[in-house]
Amino acid sequence: MKCFNVIFNRCPVSQPIKECTEEQNTLLESDEYCGMLNPDRQELVTPFADCINADKKMAKELYDACVVDVCMNLGGPYQKEALCLALDALAQHCRKNNFNYQMWRNSDLCPMKCDEHSTYQFSSKCPATCENKNPTDEDCDLPAVEGCVCDDGYYLDDKKCVLESQCGCIADDNEYYKVVLFASLTNISYSADGNVIHECKKGK
Repeated sequence: MKCFNVIFNRCPVSQPIKECTEEQNTLLESDEYCGMLNPDRQELVTPFADCINADKKMAKELYDACVVDVCMNLGGPYQKEALCLALDALAQHCRKNNFNYQMWRNSDLCPMKCDEHSTYQFSSKCPATCENKNPTDEDCDLPAVEGCVCDDGYYLDDKKCVLESQCGCIADDNEYYKVVLFASLTNISYSADGNVIHECKKGK
């Protein structure tokens, strides 16, 4: 049953809400399910603790919705999706309001699929790119966010993680251009912007 009525309004109005048993509700309240969203826990040990404490009303709404939605899909093919949608909704709320939260995904819980040469982690919103390989705090005062970050030795270039040798360069006009040809003997790269060819030193 793919039906996330409470959070995402994907069910018909006539869709009956399944009543879970007491045993099932106990399971849903655990950390393996919706428990990490619950603001009423005596010990709030969860990646979202700071965020939940900052907005308990929102967390409670998402927790209640999570319990209902996961209950409706318990044991079915969309059980994990129902849980992940609830957790991701809280993460988005935390991020939007600049509330702190920690890494919560892993290989078993709502994994984030990253492209080649990148991994899921918390990192600066201003990552190392081919244009700026060593960003500093002065370059970016935005809070850290979860996402796919280029592995060591790779730099972000047009949404892909590439080796430094595959990066473009800064031409005399101080603009960054992607490399189309690199002359190793002269250490000069030739980059293109439309039909214009720019000559610049590799690594600048």
